[in-house]
Amino acid sequence: MKLITILLTTGLLFAASGQNKSSDPTKAAIRKGPPTPASPTIPKDATPLPDGSYRYVDKSGKKWIYRQTPFGVSKAEEHPVAQATQRIEDDPAKSEDQGESVRFSRPTPFGPKVWTKKKSELDSYEKSIWKRDQQKNGSPAKTSDAAKQD
Repeated sequence: MKLITILLTTGLLFAASGQNKSSDPTKAAIRKGPPTPASPTIPKDATPLPDGSYRYVDKSGKKWIYRQTPFGVSKAEEHPVAQATQRIEDDPAKSEDQGESVRFSRPTPFGPKVWTKKKSELDSYEKSIWKRDQQKNGSPAKTSDAAKQD
């Protein structure tokens, strides 16, 4: 019983010594740390975008995008989007004429993707691949009567 009393008393003394209140202002400033910067707000003259974000051009001409997030407003510099100008000549897909249909294959990380479509049901992408491969092989593209109507 005396041992428990001694341990409790010692613990209380250590806890009380840790709460030493100092009136020294330099120590108080060190504990607080640097002040946090003010969170950004959406400017009044920012133009809203369809996706719910806002575009703003500051006085120096920098373009910014503001978004309302669950954690407050986020501010990011706007960078121009690179235009995806993929040429059909650079596309790795290949086509093979099979009479009334065309067999396509395209390499993927999981192996080649292969599909077959009737010539009358080709979309614009598949038509361009097929025409490109026909020109490479030197043979004219043979189309069925239904494909000629498109």
